[in-house]
Amino acid sequence: MEGFYNIGYWFCEVQKIPEQWSRQLEFFDEIWTASSFCQTAIARSANIPVIRIPLHIEPREGSDRIAARIRGDVCGAFTFLTIFNTYSDAERKNALFTLRAFVEAYGHNEQVKLVVKVSNLEHDPVLSEKLRDISTEYSNIEVIEGYVENHVIEELYEERADAYVSLHRAEGFGLTISDAMSRGIPVITTGYSGNMEFCDAADTNLVAYELCQVGHDRLRYRKNDVWAEPNMESAIAAFRSMLSDYPEKLRMAQRARDRIAREFSMQKISNLMLERIQLIQSNFSYSDDLEGRRLDCEVGIFNTYGF
Repeated sequence: MEGFYNIGYWFCEVQKIPEQWSRQLEFFDEIWTASSFCQTAIARSANIPVIRIPLHIEPREGSDRIAARIRGDVCGAFTFLTIFNTYSDAERKNALFTLRAFVEAYGHNEQVKLVVKVSNLEHDPVLSEKLRDISTEYSNIEVIEGYVENHVIEELYEERADAYVSLHRAEGFGLTISDAMSRGIPVITTGYSGNMEFCDAADTNLVAYELCQVGHDRLRYRKNDVWAEPNMESAIAAFRSMLSDYPEKLRMAQRARDRIAREFSMQKISNLMLERIQLIQSNFSYSDDLEGRRLDCEVGIFNTYGF
């Protein structure tokens, strides 16, 4: 790696990177990362620049099912969707909390369903047994296991999801959340961590939380690391209001879709990268514009608001 300016692109889901990661910083000249949350976590241990370069959120056509809902078509049972990978840490993804909040909100109501898409479930036998028991007891909860073709995931978003749910404890960015939002699907999500890079309280249904320690060592996290514990009452209320106030939730989701299309476009993100690379190429040199500088702009107010 000698003779190059080396940039790493890192993610982190807790408030400080592990020491093993910190030791790898010596191989890089700077680190890029996708969210302010990750930037803060990595910078706590870094002796090199840590630069926020968010992910591009791919613009997509609005979901077919959402379009049908907006038209007022009859679409059958109202369906919530959640997607996670056990290898991404099932406790971090917090799937059982999501199921508990759904059950508390809707019980056995067959007019409201929850679809849970999970991969690598065979590596967590306790979670596997729990999901099997829950889906047996509640016929309005469907669990889809294993790896599937991309078109199956697309169909879940496009043809089945009236709302997407991620009641995670922490995210580095939150790709499934942004995937749903880019399709105009209303989202319920924890108001914490990397997803707050693109989630806004004005157009996203955020669930309250309290910070807590992980409490026990995990594959990627240590017991004294900190993440969020969503508030159950807030989550139940979010589930219920999604259905009771769905027309407004659809309007919010359309605003969110338009906003992220502007703020996370290919052009905007590539401009951030280009600006940084040009600065690196210039060896961080700047022209001095302070010598002899005079006051050269207005300081007075412009809008008097009718006074």
